[in-house]
Amino acid sequence: MNSKTGKLRKVLRNALLVSLLAGSHNLMAQGGIGGGVKAGAAISYFSANQPHTGVRAGTTAGIFGNYGINEKLSLQLEANYLQQGGSFVRYFDENALQTEGILYYASATSSNITLHNIEIPLLAQYELTGGEGFSAKLFAGPSYARTIAAWEKYERSGTLRATGLLGTASGEENVTSEYQSGQFGAVAGMAFEVPMGDKAIVVDLRYRYGISTAKKGFSHVNLKDAENDLRTHTATVTLGYRIF
Repeated sequence: MNSKTGKLRKVLRNALLVSLLAGSHNLMAQGGIGGGVKAGAAISYFSANQPHTGVRAGTTAGIFGNYGINEKLSLQLEANYLQQGGSFVRYFDENALQTEGILYYASATSSNITLHNIEIPLLAQYELTGGEGFSAKLFAGPSYARTIAAWEKYERSGTLRATGLLGTASGEENVTSEYQSGQFGAVAGMAFEVPMGDKAIVVDLRYRYGISTAKKGFSHVNLKDAENDLRTHTATVTLGYRIF
């Protein structure tokens, strides 16, 4: 009896395994599950709450997994390395601020900020057109970016206190503590997919709008009354390869 029960369990277990494998194969064959890698360029800028803010160029790379809900709608989860940030100019004048500078009577500092982030977007995709040779999709969804490091490259020019002459200095420093550890954003864009056998090339164009603050209490003239919180917005272009 025990021997027969064991054989029956073995048969049922093997049948279940075969069914699961067949089901997953059919799901993948129907495009239900997909995934791949991507890399490209990122252009970021700080919100214009303050004057004299500008853009910075960076890179992005990551992996993605896609699950098809039906023929038109799918969900895509990604894990990306994303460079964000921007540039700004700050001014210091000890007469206007009524405070004494350490090195300068007055100075102007031009800074370029790089935020090194791990970004996790969750996107809903809708296929506009599909065919054997080409497909286009619209997508949108929330995104969370965790800042692992922030660096500032700067160039400062001003009147030196020691000599009264004009001086210029440049450098780079770690400013991670000056920026928020996490940012929430909203992503929207369009993707174009060209099949290559059972794989595909994917071109992705997107915009990430920063909802939460990246840097609190920034003022381009170092005045409390002129402070604003800065957010960072990013446009990316990536080339991807869908492996399955």
